[in-house]
Amino acid sequence: MTSAITPESDSGSMKGQTTYFRSLAQLDNSEEFQEIVHREFAEGASEAPDEVSRRGFLSAIAASVALAGMTGCRKPQTPILPFNKRPTGFEPGVPQFYATTMTRDGYGIGVLIKSSDGRPTKIEGNPEHPSSLGGSDMRLQAELLQLYDPARSSHARGPMSHTHDDGHGHGHGHGHHEEPDIWGEFYAAWEDMLKADIAKQGEGMHFLMPPTSSPSLQALIAKTKSGAFPKAQFHFWSPTHSDNELGGARMAFGRPVATAFDFSKADVVVSLDCDFLGIDGNSLRNARHWAQTRREPIPGRKISRLYVVESCYSDSGVAADHRFRMRASDIPAAAFALAAALGIGEGNDLGNELAKHPKDGYTRNGKNWIDAIAKDLQSARGRCIVTAGPRQPAAVHALAHQINRALGNIGKTVMHHAVPDGLQHDNTASLQALESALSSSDGVDTLVCIGCNPVLDAPANFKFADLISKARLSIHVGGYDDETGQLCQWHFPMAHDLEIWGDLRSHDGTLSIQQPLVAPLHGGVSTLEFLGFLTQEPNYEGLVYARDAVFGHDLVKAHWQKAAGAADFAAWWSRSLHDGVVADSAFGAETPATDAAAIAGGVRAYAKASGIEIVLRPCPKMAGGRFANNSWMQEIPDPLTKLSWDNAALVSMATAQRLGVDNGDMLAITASGSTVEIPAWILPGLPDESITIHLGWGRKMPADCRVANGAGFDAYPLRSSDSQWVVTGAQVIKTGDSYALVCTQEHGTMAGRALVREADVATNESDPRWAPEMSPLDQAASVKGKTEADINKSLWTERYEKDGEDDEVKRSPYQWGMVIDLNACTGCSACVASCVAENNIPMVGKVQVSRNREMFWIRADRYFTATEGDRLEMLEDPQVAGMPVPCMQCENAPCEAVCPVAATVHSPDGLNDMVYNRCIGTRYCSN
Repeated sequence: MTSAITPESDSGSMKGQTTYFRSLAQLDNSEEFQEIVHREFAEGASEAPDEVSRRGFLSAIAASVALAGMTGCRKPQTPILPFNKRPTGFEPGVPQFYATTMTRDGYGIGVLIKSSDGRPTKIEGNPEHPSSLGGSDMRLQAELLQLYDPARSSHARGPMSHTHDDGHGHGHGHGHHEEPDIWGEFYAAWEDMLKADIAKQGEGMHFLMPPTSSPSLQALIAKTKSGAFPKAQFHFWSPTHSDNELGGARMAFGRPVATAFDFSKADVVVSLDCDFLGIDGNSLRNARHWAQTRREPIPGRKISRLYVVESCYSDSGVAADHRFRMRASDIPAAAFALAAALGIGEGNDLGNELAKHPKDGYTRNGKNWIDAIAKDLQSARGRCIVTAGPRQPAAVHALAHQINRALGNIGKTVMHHAVPDGLQHDNTASLQALESALSSSDGVDTLVCIGCNPVLDAPANFKFADLISKARLSIHVGGYDDETGQLCQWHFPMAHDLEIWGDLRSHDGTLSIQQPLVAPLHGGVSTLEFLGFLTQEPNYEGLVYARDAVFGHDLVKAHWQKAAGAADFAAWWSRSLHDGVVADSAFGAETPATDAAAIAGGVRAYAKASGIEIVLRPCPKMAGGRFANNSWMQEIPDPLTKLSWDNAALVSMATAQRLGVDNGDMLAITASGSTVEIPAWILPGLPDESITIHLGWGRKMPADCRVANGAGFDAYPLRSSDSQWVVTGAQVIKTGDSYALVCTQEHGTMAGRALVREADVATNESDPRWAPEMSPLDQAASVKGKTEADINKSLWTERYEKDGEDDEVKRSPYQWGMVIDLNACTGCSACVASCVAENNIPMVGKVQVSRNREMFWIRADRYFTATEGDRLEMLEDPQVAGMPVPCMQCENAPCEAVCPVAATVHSPDGLNDMVYNRCIGTRYCSN
């Protein structure tokens, strides 16, 4: 592994002046921590699982079993005939790779899917796609398990089907009894309803779906509104929306404009609460570009510098050279002070408003960091970026546009272009219009929710759980019979992205065609198919519909036969599917002028908040709740807190002391007319009087969603339409109860080894051997006049070859090892999820994780770092260093020597191999 090299260090030499610690217990070197270090196995590791945890284990591995082959035994839905001529390129046992696109926040993320004998088995980024550039993250890897989740909705349910209840409260049939023909029932009823809706021109019809960049879906919506249903209303909602970003563009430019960044050209980056490397925006592309500027420096080339101002740690904050903790509600004032220090708007109303926010008080180590950042940005004009996060108000986004323009970044590191038509909606306003319709005296005749779950994630003041019943007819299409589906009269299963035909645009407008890797495993339909079915005309686009056959492939292909304008459409279609992108389809660059007066109005409207604030963030694992029933995402530790199978209310040390709480103490948080009880978790480096909670947990799913139920705590009730990301004026009290949280941050401690090694550029140039010198082994070797390699020998006899007639021997030419560039690593844990997917590693459940029994082959350790000082100072504002620790599939694998039955051995090529049917489960290899 290469060591981390930073542009500069506040503490000078890294040797002896920096403390690294995983947890408060390690920092204090408590008796409990010492016991963990010296104990061979975790407490309870030798105990047999009890009945509850055994059931939990089986629940956790259910989808993995399906991935391994169980799902392949399902009954085919359509007649299948064996081919009498093998398709080109197909060989049994040899995987094939297909390009397609996954949906994320309405945009398309290009992926390459490994298909083994017709079954998708691995997801990677598509190097040719501009939104992934070959990269992936935890959630992209977890989509594979989403596909194979046996708890996905597999049967339609309607009012008449409740007589066929399966004992779980669902109206679908399980077992061997005859299942009700719900599609037939609905088709028969819908034909009569359709005639009435056409007569009323669709008045009273309301559709709710996520925002989308799909051109064919947008065309179908436009055709619906211009055809038989001109009065039908379409509403768009996503809990992880970008309303503030679009609001900032409207404020700055007078219209929706998208912003793209080229971090590969930026010497200085300033993030204002924007996790551009993790969960915000075009993060995969951003991470790839940013990493190019962080490789080990070469003569004449600078290493980039990253400043992050945030309220809770993120992937971007972990990677930052300088991270500044600040309450989310106070970050706008810091942004205004930075703009003033840069001279933005001098001589006009904007400058006058910014001047009201002084730069005093922004100090660290006696230096004003607002001035330092401003100076650094000025020195990198045209080679810098200022970006704001979606949780910051529109005025901060508008001001970031003005700063980038003033610094000469437009067209160099910052580009503007059009926003796809389907992503220009204000989500909150669109959902509020539906709420008003449901609450009105006229009411709603037909409500169709496709791929949305407003009962879970809509602002709490909209009270969708009560409003849905006001619709005379309610229909839900979803991957699960979720919180919204259970309250609707009809429910239909939704297909996964790997099961459908469709199209999407990337963040820069590049078009991609979605192609299925497998027929729908549970008979689901896509949004395009279901909407086309509901709004069908006698002969829609020349396609005749039947109740059991909707044609996504034909819908998409028919649209692009008209829209592509290709002379040879067959060649265009084939090339688009093969490459995963349509050449030259990106939006053109724009240079819109900014409106300083409008931005000044936004700055003027800012009011400093008082009291404790609640910061609501999408979870890096759950997103908005999509992955709640995904055991991979439940068990993989949170990249920063290292919590597994739960979320928590994250608090600073000072706030915890004021509230009198410790880890696991239950807090009652009241805001937006709702109260949520959730356990506290103390995290160094958080601002005082600020509590962060990740969304997407605490789901109330059907009984067969055993992974999701009982995991975590739902924070959506704290959200209102006016305060969706930062809730001020909340009341927080300690309830007196406690809750057992499972944290892996002290599993696998390094027992004093100097594993984290980092220095600044100056140290690296003066002493290239600084990293090995931090190793105790190297220090011991130097005393004995030996090298580190002399001491760190393998316990195995390596393979040798004879060299000619002299019978001289030489080492095998095979050398295996993994190298991780820590300068580019953000600690996101994508590698952990990828390893789980590649090796189908089983999940063991919360109880077994608490006993140190998690089975990951790689982990992503994180260490807090702080200069030497008193304990409280070190906990207030530490930085973070990441260190992935992979399994050593190489000739020095430490697991080989300790296996009592030699189940882990060397291959002739020098690789570490595993003979599974020798293994007796001692777990010495893991230890």
